[in-house]
Amino acid sequence: DLKNNRLFVVAENDGTIEIYSMSTGKLLHSIGGFAMSHNVVYRPDVNRIYATDGSRTVGALRIYDGTTYELIKSLKMLPDADSMDYDPSTHYLYLTNGGDFANLDYTLLSIVNTDTDQRVDDIKFNTGRLEHMVMEKSGPRLFITSPNKQEVDVIDRKKRAITATWPVSGGKFCVATDLD
Repeated sequence: DLKNNRLFVVAENDGTIEIYSMSTGKLLHSIGGFAMSHNVVYRPDVNRIYATDGSRTVGALRIYDGTTYELIKSLKMLPDADSMDYDPSTHYLYLTNGGDFANLDYTLLSIVNTDTDQRVDDIKFNTGRLEHMVMEKSGPRLFITSPNKQEVDVIDRKKRAITATWPVSGGKFCVATDLD
């Protein structure tokens, strides 16, 4: 949050989202009560904090007021709600949930409209785990790693469909990804 000089940090093992002052390093606030906090996205134009809460038994997207840190809404997801990415052009938030840690043989990439804070769709993957994702800014593609299959899946965000699968070789467990 550059305007308010805040940094949001996920303290996964503590089940919190920590908010720090970027200029002083001082802890400003701690949002607790997560089974396992995984990811956080701040939307400055509406002053809302979106955080995934996911464990083997819990799955939720929690939405907080960016000033008071009060919970506004919680959307139920499958257990192990985890990675997220935000599309500022559509205001859609993409998040993974389900899979191996939820004792399911599939994982969902859920799409939430952050203008209405409603889930609008899910893309189902026949794999037990999805991890990091990144979207291109100049086109409709989202790239997401599938560690169990050692691949990167390419999603067309407009079609809400998997359009390509790229194998990852030379490693044992593909998780992180980035886009240049």
